[in-house]
Amino acid sequence: MVEETLGSVDRITTQEHPVDRTKPLPQILDKIEENITLVAQAASKAEEAAKSARKVAESATRAFSEAEKRVEEARKAGEKAVEDATRAAAEAVAKAEEAIKTELLQRIEMLEKGLKNIEDTVPNQKMIILREITRKEAKQEIEILFKKGYTLFYSDIAEQLSIDIQLVVEICNDLQQSGEIEVVDDTVRKR
Repeated sequence: MVEETLGSVDRITTQEHPVDRTKPLPQILDKIEENITLVAQAASKAEEAAKSARKVAESATRAFSEAEKRVEEARKAGEKAVEDATRAAAEAVAKAEEAIKTELLQRIEMLEKGLKNIEDTVPNQKMIILREITRKEAKQEIEILFKKGYTLFYSDIAEQLSIDIQLVVEICNDLQQSGEIEVVDDTVRKR
């Protein structure tokens, strides 16, 4: 490289700047030597610049490689975080479902025990499903029972007709006041 540069200096000196033959040879040689020194310094600076550029390029390549590694690490870390979060959420849902299931089973067991207690305390009582009828219809059905000549308790009337006992008592009180029936010792019969 230096030789090429020196050759081009020779061409410059000989072609563009013809050697002044009027000057003494030592001055000409000094001038040539000065030019060679300048060219050598320029070549040295160029070589140093090339080395620096090479170092910068190598450093940039290493930095790029490191950056690629960091990007890959970040991608893997992100994927792991998503997997961990998904797993944690699934575990939380499973725990919540299990807790709800346990709570529901405990409540069912408690209700079953309560129902059993009720069944045990009321073994001989009959359950009546009440009908919803008007007061007028209930009065007509009660009058029909008394026309058959029965003597009944309020509870018997309520059970046979499947109507509310309070309604039976109210209607029987009305019939008693009108003189159609009489009440003797909690029994009701036609007059």
